[in-house]
Amino acid sequence: METTRHLSALWSPNVKLTTVHTTQLSKLKMNTYPEGFKKSFYETILIEFLNEIFTSQLKTISNKINQVNTIPKTTNLMYKVHDYLTYNLHRSVTISELAMFAGINTTKLKTDFKSTFQTTVFKHLTSLRMQKALVLLRESEKSIAQISHQVGYKNPQHFTVAFKKYYGYLPSKISRSNKN
Repeated sequence: METTRHLSALWSPNVKLTTVHTTQLSKLKMNTYPEGFKKSFYETILIEFLNEIFTSQLKTISNKINQVNTIPKTTNLMYKVHDYLTYNLHRSVTISELAMFAGINTTKLKTDFKSTFQTTVFKHLTSLRMQKALVLLRESEKSIAQISHQVGYKNPQHFTVAFKKYYGYLPSKISRSNKN
């Protein structure tokens, strides 16, 4: 049928026919209306068919827009978690505490955090602690024990081991600029 060929030319190969589409196409094929009503019938079916296509495409586009809009919200929330960690370097922080702060469950926190920072929460926390410790070692007159406590380590030996693992040298090897 000529009308069906024209409709198929509009149809994208990756769009699946729904029940509504197949029903409308069947109506076109089985049209038994008298000659005077056929044009109106075809126009009505075509309008219904196109409405269904556009409505489904609009839903798809709307879903994609909603997905895109959630990305900045998630990223902003993870940067708030990052700020919370930075502010609380001096103490032990748990995943449960961070999840409660963020208002999400622990699994979502871990997934979103890794997606945003490409590392785990605790590796990120260690990185923040080590960066802060390096600055303090270079710029302050505090002892290694004092600095270790300031960046959240209860035991200075644990701090020294973590520092050496992170930087490849002991914290005692840092030259302090305001010494001498």
